[in-house]
Amino acid sequence: MIRLWEQDPNLFINQPGLYPFAPLTNSKNPNTLLQQISAKINNLEDIEQRQILGSCTSILAGLRFDKILVNSLFQEEIMKGSVIYQDILQKGERKGEIKEGLKLVMLLLNQRFPNLEERLTNKIETLSLNDIEDLAMSLLEFKDINDLDAWLDYPEL
Repeated sequence: MIRLWEQDPNLFINQPGLYPFAPLTNSKNPNTLLQQISAKINNLEDIEQRQILGSCTSILAGLRFDKILVNSLFQEEIMKGSVIYQDILQKGERKGEIKEGLKLVMLLLNQRFPNLEERLTNKIETLSLNDIEDLAMSLLEFKDINDLDAWLDYPEL
């Protein structure tokens, strides 16, 4: 086990592959160290290497430094090229879609069936985005709360 916070940063700032770990090392002047690492990464000639190391470094630096400082030192374009950034962004977008879909479906259901039972609400909140979309379409055909209850038991029908 290596305790990065106890390590001399000089061990990390001369090896590009170790740049991402440098911001977590023991430094009397951590902000200056982060600026130094950022400059080294931005001066790398290989664009792919610059993107990968910039992304990894900014992610790990976020464990120690304020996001405003990290964002000011690392170009957002570098992060946007990262598969990790893209994955995080896609997961966030998916969660946002689910949240907004749930909000709309709950608004419609509460309008149609005021005072929904908590057990029904709990079932609805566990639905996938596809199921939420299906529920939004199906609820137009529900005659009463029993139809909703039955649909929640078998949404694939």
